[in-house]
Order: sequence, then C-alpha cells, then structure tokens
Amino acid sequence: MLINPDMKPQSSCDFWKDELQNLRYLLYEYDRAIADLVSGKITEYRLETGQSSQVVKRADLSALQNARSSLMVQIEGLEKRISGGSVSIINPGW
Repeated sequence: MLINPDMKPQSSCDFWKDELQNLRYLLYEYDRAIADLVSGKITEYRLETGQSSQVVKRADLSALQNARSSLMVQIEGLEKRISGGSVSIINPGW
C-alpha cells in the first residue's frame, strides 16, 4: 500500500488502535454474513470489507469461518500489543 502524503502523522499506539478498530469492523461483517447464511434467511450475502466487495454463498461458510478465526487471532494479538502484553507466535513443528 502506498502512503498517503496528506495523512496526518500519528503515534504507533494510535496506528495500532486504528488497525484494531478496522479488524473489529471486519469481524462484525464476517459475523453478520455467517449468521445470515446459517440461519437460512438468505442464500447469498454481499460482504463489504471497506476495501473490497464480494458475494458469498452458503457453500462458502467454511472459508468464512476460517477467515473469522484468523481475524480473532489478529485482534487478540493487537489487543495484547496495545495493552503492553506480550504476543506469542507458535509455529507447528510438522
């Protein structure tokens, strides 16, 4: 991503807080899509992420749930970083 020269300077803490807010918004959108598709009220959902738009269908539930899990991990990491906690990254040994 290119840096916008008109963007106001911000501290690292403010930057990470903005990133956390963005991830929470994405999580909300994924949760809405999953809930609506699982309930059977709809057969497809337009997922608006703020950066892209895609149509997801009930067959896409597994991918949506995996993306949601990934967002949860990212959110947890950012919350720890912002609060001064440590972030542990665990890689599988296989």
